[in-house]
Amino acid sequence: MIVKLMRPKKPKPSLMAWPSLLLLAPGIILFLTGCGLSKPSPIIRSFALEAPGPDNIALIQTKGRPITIEITNVGVSSECESSKLVYKISRNEMVEDFYSQLTGLPARVTADETARWLEAYGGNIKTQRTSSLKNPDYALDLFLTSFHGDLSQSPSMAIMEMKMTLTKVAGPVVVIAKTYRAQRPFNFTSPELRPELLAQNLSLALGDILSQFLEDFKAN
Repeated sequence: MIVKLMRPKKPKPSLMAWPSLLLLAPGIILFLTGCGLSKPSPIIRSFALEAPGPDNIALIQTKGRPITIEITNVGVSSECESSKLVYKISRNEMVEDFYSQLTGLPARVTADETARWLEAYGGNIKTQRTSSLKNPDYALDLFLTSFHGDLSQSPSMAIMEMKMTLTKVAGPVVVIAKTYRAQRPFNFTSPELRPELLAQNLSLALGDILSQFLEDFKAN
């Protein structure tokens, strides 16, 4: 005689159990999606442009009222339109750093820093951008053509190039029309340090340019 051993049948889930499962499901979904919602958003860092003073330039001294300079026009190339820091990664490729930026657009921060620098280190120079003097002696036009970090070479370079046109209002007579360029090497041990070092060295490059401009101004 052959005896067949039958497996006991699994009990079917009671219909009363389904509401409990349905009630738990939203909680499970919320828990899973909550993990994504708690992810911290990226921090955007802002850096100021602060050009240091000249090393070996004697301050311009004049008797009587100060020399007044009005910064009239500020232009930029397409490379310099964004407030985000820009890197050159190959000969023809530039990329923006979406998490690191200047405190304003390059045109504004460069003009503001140029005005501050000339008043701080130009001796008796006053600028119309920061003072209320009328009838300036000179008009200064700026055009920013390069303002980036070049990672395609070693060491990396902070590069700034700006055309400066100084016109004596009486006449008028163009006194200076020159494109100034400065670059500063910067090395970084980690990507987190790169934006800060680039901003610092762009500030140094601006200081170099303004020192050259002041030398030319003294010569005239």
